[in-house]
Amino acid sequence: MNKRKLFFLSILIFICCIIVFYHSILNMADIKYKVPYSNNVAREDLQGRTYKKITITKIKDEKIAFLTFDDGPCLNNTLKILNILNENNIKATFFVVGKQIEKFPVITNKMVEKEMSVMPHSYSHEYKKIYKSIEAYKEDLERCCSVIENITGQKSGVYVRVPGGANNRYCNKAVIEAIRETIREKDMFCVDWNVSGGDAVAGKIPAKIIKDNVLSQCEGKKIAVILLHDAYYKDSTVEALPDIIRGLKEEGYKFKTFNDITLEERKRLMRIRVINV
Repeated sequence: MNKRKLFFLSILIFICCIIVFYHSILNMADIKYKVPYSNNVAREDLQGRTYKKITITKIKDEKIAFLTFDDGPCLNNTLKILNILNENNIKATFFVVGKQIEKFPVITNKMVEKEMSVMPHSYSHEYKKIYKSIEAYKEDLERCCSVIENITGQKSGVYVRVPGGANNRYCNKAVIEAIRETIREKDMFCVDWNVSGGDAVAGKIPAKIIKDNVLSQCEGKKIAVILLHDAYYKDSTVEALPDIIRGLKEEGYKFKTFNDITLEERKRLMRIRVINV
């Protein structure tokens, strides 16, 4: 073996020794300062010292709940819902009716003040009128967005909920398809739901049924868009809300609004056909 090869071999052996020594030091430090993996229970290391477990939660394993309320605001129930949300330190999304926010601008601005998400639902919410033609729907949506901006001083959000849902049976198939396309052309997103409290199927639904509907439908879901209503006669929705929030918190859900939805969350909701059906 010539001197040149011998020199490079010596250098390689030296580097390997340094790497082995470095890893030995790391292993010693790991034993000395080890943080055991357990469920928030203090444990002792080899030297008898006590350390608390560190839990690392992967982002993809987070459970997200979007509480949404349609058809408001109204004089009684919307304020009660805002108070409950505030008491629980969570936010929600309100898909508002233009006529209603004209009647109750103070309540609408209260939503904004409490950092709720205010998004367009409809101006009139009159199915026969808005679903008569695509032109009728466009006029209604634009009017709703305009009213939101005039009253709140903020630009209307890009998420919209079509009355009855984006595949509703109240509208001609060709018209509802044109409505979905119109929303996309406006660079807006059509939001449906994958969990329903069922509080709109009749005038008065018992609070327990609303709560059970929401919590049972959330089982197994990593991301839930929950449909509820804050219209005038939805007292039982208000009654059910604290138990719904408590149950979702116990199941580890994090609450978000459509103001702070991430791109990844939007993509997930598009994949499961909750956004842009």
